[in-house]
Amino acid sequence: MKKSTRSLLGASSAALLGVILLLGGTGTLASWTSNTTSSTQQIQSGTLQLGSTDKISLTGATILHCTSVCPLNAPAEAYTGQVLVPGDVITATMSIPVTLTGQNMKANFSVSPRKAAGTADASGVVIATDADTALATALQMSVTQIDGQKLKSAPDTTQSIGMGVRTTPVVVTLEIKFPWGEPGQFNKAMGGTVGLTAVYSLTQVAG
Repeated sequence: MKKSTRSLLGASSAALLGVILLLGGTGTLASWTSNTTSSTQQIQSGTLQLGSTDKISLTGATILHCTSVCPLNAPAEAYTGQVLVPGDVITATMSIPVTLTGQNMKANFSVSPRKAAGTADASGVVIATDADTALATALQMSVTQIDGQKLKSAPDTTQSIGMGVRTTPVVVTLEIKFPWGEPGQFNKAMGGTVGLTAVYSLTQVAG
């Protein structure tokens, strides 16, 4: 009788231990969880943008006349659309709208002066005469300053415009030169017409 009781108790204890081990081992029958969601945090991106240049013109430009080399501080007068002759130099200052936002925003500002011979007719087709083409070939365009920084004259010019937020315009100085040349060199350019423009661009660069 005692032996049977011990056997029964032993078997019951083993079975109970197996259930306990089963519960502890799988962790699927008894577990606690707790969750919470944070408040929404907003982030925004910065901007890199050029404003409209539709109203950029030669208003306020100056013109002076010199032969081979223009002397320093040579007197200049207002340019009001006068026709050009060899030796004339027009200096124009343009204010280009720029918006940069972002603490680590750094950009290069580029200017690419362009000239095109002739004029457009009513349908938008550009018609160029030999004189137009000769004048376009003769005229020299260069950027001399960006943001007050004097530059070496070049057809295409790029200048860093700093780091961070900027809403002030970039000031560009453009020079349009009709060289003095040799006697008779630019005879074919008489009576010619040329359209002048410039392509401006902003490019983000590494800080």
